[in-house]
Amino acid sequence: MSIDGLRGRLERWAGISLERGRRSDVLLAVVKERVHALGLPSVAAYCDAVGSAQDPEVERLLNAVTVTYTWFFRDAPQLEALEALLASHSPQKPVLDVWVAACATGEEAYSVAMLAKAAGRAVRILATDVNTEALAQARSGRYGGWTVREVPQRHAAGLIAASDGHCVVAPELKRAVRFERHNLMDPPPAAPGPEGFDVVICRNALIYFPAEASRLALASLSGAAARDGVVLLGGSEVLAQVPEGFEAIAVGGRAALQRGTKVPVPSTPPRPAVVATLSRPAVVATP
Repeated sequence: MSIDGLRGRLERWAGISLERGRRSDVLLAVVKERVHALGLPSVAAYCDAVGSAQDPEVERLLNAVTVTYTWFFRDAPQLEALEALLASHSPQKPVLDVWVAACATGEEAYSVAMLAKAAGRAVRILATDVNTEALAQARSGRYGGWTVREVPQRHAAGLIAASDGHCVVAPELKRAVRFERHNLMDPPPAAPGPEGFDVVICRNALIYFPAEASRLALASLSGAAARDGVVLLGGSEVLAQVPEGFEAIAVGGRAALQRGTKVPVPSTPPRPAVVATLSRPAVVATP
């Protein structure tokens, strides 16, 4: 099998297009490294050996080619609106179930935990990604200064400064988030409660999917939403088709979907962009 054949298989298994961001070049480089490491005679021999989506080499390849570029409080206007949504959504529920899909290295999931705390809502957050290396970073809850540069000062207590210049997510927030591996081409994960997820978040991921894979992923995301559940997408994503049973709405000026009878979705004006710094954190401790 040629490298193009292997690339086609990976794209089919994970839904992504490797032509975006020159990820196909990354794939070829990784395959050549694996050919050398495994002592195989050629790239074709390696490609032939990768027989199924369950092959351990597929996990290694997807870890290399999937994009994990993110940071805390990415797209602050949408997240400000999400805080208001969390505060008002399904007030009769003591705990809201939230699915953060394509969570990469976890910053978004922890940002949502910060927002829920500020909104006074208890949440159970399931954060998923296909990249196991990114999930390991997310579970550690340990981050460098660049990725926390846009954390508003009022949320700074959610990060604890470490002695090496990094910071760690506060234990209370870590307990609210559970990380699991999930492929958006697979059926959605089960929600903790019987009704589905109250909020489903998948931002800046579907832009890497071709049209049909994007449609299938969106169907999976929306299918996981509870009655009146809201599905949030990223600012770069365009809704070509609204899934049956949903209405197109906007949250923070970004595309979103709501299942069933629409309830008011509040909007909150952006707060001043005051950021926390590791040099003067709200809470200082050495883990």
